[in-house]
Amino acid sequence: MRLVTDLGAAPEAIASARAEAQGAFGDPAVFLERYAPRARHVEVQVLGDTHGTALHLGDRDCSLQRNHQKLIEEAPAADLPETVRDDMRAAAVRLAQAIGYRSAGTVEYLYDPARGEYYFLEMNTRLQVEHPVTEAITGIDLVEWQLRIARGEPLTLAQSDVQFDGHAIEIRIAAESPAEDFRPETGQITLWAPPAGVRLDTGVEAGSVVSHHYDSMIAKLIVHAPDRAGAIRQAVAAMDAFAVGGVGLNLAYQRALLLHPDFQTFRHHTSGLPEMFPDGWTHPTPDPRDMALAAIALHLHLAPAAAGASPWESLGSWRLTAPAGRPGAASYWDTTNDDPIRVTGSGTIFAAVPPGGQTVTVETAALTGDRLSGRIDGVPFARIAHVERARDHWRVHLQTSAGMTAADLRTLEDQHLQRATGGSDGADLLSAPMPGAVAEVRVAPGDRVEAGDTLVVLEAMKLLQSLPAPVAGVVTEIYCAPGDTVAGHVPLIKLDPEENT
Repeated sequence: MRLVTDLGAAPEAIASARAEAQGAFGDPAVFLERYAPRARHVEVQVLGDTHGTALHLGDRDCSLQRNHQKLIEEAPAADLPETVRDDMRAAAVRLAQAIGYRSAGTVEYLYDPARGEYYFLEMNTRLQVEHPVTEAITGIDLVEWQLRIARGEPLTLAQSDVQFDGHAIEIRIAAESPAEDFRPETGQITLWAPPAGVRLDTGVEAGSVVSHHYDSMIAKLIVHAPDRAGAIRQAVAAMDAFAVGGVGLNLAYQRALLLHPDFQTFRHHTSGLPEMFPDGWTHPTPDPRDMALAAIALHLHLAPAAAGASPWESLGSWRLTAPAGRPGAASYWDTTNDDPIRVTGSGTIFAAVPPGGQTVTVETAALTGDRLSGRIDGVPFARIAHVERARDHWRVHLQTSAGMTAADLRTLEDQHLQRATGGSDGADLLSAPMPGAVAEVRVAPGDRVEAGDTLVVLEAMKLLQSLPAPVAGVVTEIYCAPGDTVAGHVPLIKLDPEENT
C-alpha cells in the first residue's frame, strides 16, 4: 500500500507498489481507492450456494490495526448507524449474487464517520481469521457450511433465519514484543496455560517451538457476552489468567487496547494506534509489592524439590545462619536495579523487602505448580507465578492487577557471573535479537555511525526488523551478508565505540 496526498507523487508510488507486488505475488497490477484518514474497517460475512441463494451473517469491526494487520475484531460492528449497517449488508448480498458467489466470503468496507459514507475495499473469497466472532453471535458453523456448499448442498437458511445474539470479541495472540516496535519473539514455549471457559483456536502447546519462518500469530482468543461491555470484561479477565512462558506474547498490549478510552468510546480507527499511545507503549512491570512476591516465588522455586533432597541440588542463593536449603536469608536483584530484594524466613512464613518499598510478609506461603498462594495480613491469595530460567537470570511470570507481568531477577551467583563476564550488554556489538534472514547490510568496515542508525535489516516472521547501532562509533567487523540465515543473539556487526576513536 502507498499513500498519495500529492498527485505529483503518484507515478513513483505506483511504480514502487507494482515492483513490490510483482516480487511478492508475481502480479504487478495495482488499483486505487479513496484514503479516509480516520476510517473504520467494517466487513460483512456472506454465504452463497450453487443454487442461486446468497445471504449475509451480519457485520464485524476490525478497526484496531497496525501496519494494516488486524489486532482485535468484534461482532457486530459497534456504534454504526443502522441505515449504514443495512446498506452495507444489502450491498454485500447484491455483490455475491451478481458474481454467482458459491462459498463463505467476506465483503470489506471502509466507513468514514466524518462523512457518514462507506467505500468498498475488496472481497475475501475465503474464511477469515476473525470468522469465530460471527459464529459466536449467530450460532452458525461457517466451516460446516463452506464444506456443505462445496458439496453442492443448498442453503437451508433464509435471511430471516439469521438471528444475532450478544457481542463477541476476538484477540489475535502473537509472539511479538509490542513495546519494542512489535519485534518478533521466537523460541520454545515452556508453559502454555490458557484460561478455561472461553474459546481458544491455536496450534501450539507447551514444548512447541515458535519459528521465525512463519507469521507471528499463534492463537486466537474469542469471548461472547450479552453486550460489548461484558465482552470486554470477559476478554480482559481471560487474558489476566493466561500464563505463557518461554516466548513473549502481545497479551498485555491487547489488554491495554481493550481498556483504552478510545476503544471503549468508539473513537478508534484504522490508523489510531499512534494517537492511543503517543509516547509509545511500555509493557507493564511489577510494582514493588509484586516484585517482592516474585522474589518469594523464586525463593520457593529454588527450595529442595522434596524433603531429604541433596543439599548440592538445593543450592542456588546465598544464605546466612541457616542450614543448607532455603531457610535463612537470600538476596535477589531486579535486572534493572542494583539494590537487592531481601528475602528472609523459614517454613511457610517469608518476608521480602523490595528497594524503596514496604516489607511484604506472606504466611502459609507455597508454590504449587505454577501458582503462588498464602496469606498477607490475614487475607488469602493465589496467583499464577511461573518461574523459568532466561539467558543469564530467572524470569517470574506473575499475575497482577495490571495483568500478567514478568519480573527478571538474579541470584547472588548470577550477579557474580555478570560481574565476571563484564555484563552482557555487548555495547560494541550489534547482535541478532531473534533468528532470521539478513535482508540488508547497510554499512561497510570503516563507516562511522551514530547510535540508532540502521546497520542491518533482518527478516523474521514475514516482517522486516531494522537493527540500530547500539552506540556511536566506527564499524570494524561485519559477520553477516544479505541472504544469510542467522541464529538469535549471534553477533552481526562489531563497532569501535566513539569514546575509543
